[in-house]
Amino acid sequence: MIDENLVGIWVGEYKKEDGTRIEWTQVRNETGRYLTFFKVRKASGDTSESVESGNWWVEDHLFHEVNPKWAKAPYIYEYAFYDTECLSFEQTENGDSSRNRGRYAFTECRKAGPP
Repeated sequence: MIDENLVGIWVGEYKKEDGTRIEWTQVRNETGRYLTFFKVRKASGDTSESVESGNWWVEDHLFHEVNPKWAKAPYIYEYAFYDTECLSFEQTENGDSSRNRGRYAFTECRKAGPP
């Protein structure tokens, strides 16, 4: 099932313990596809960019996201709006234990316009 409230362009960031900052813009469409543009800035100042695509859906009030090119199981998150245009996500479980990051949490806010 697609939650129409999640369709659109979303921006977020996450700072790792080593000082690396990961920023992204994710476009989620109504067909259940997503495209994410990542920019990684390491504490050393080095930067890299990448693009990822895959599928997303909501099942049992949980957000699922999977890149079928490299993942066998989706990442699964609890999610909630904490503002009319912002969401919080917290990873709940993962079918592929090799990718388990613990209780990974982040926020995203809706962006107007193209990515």
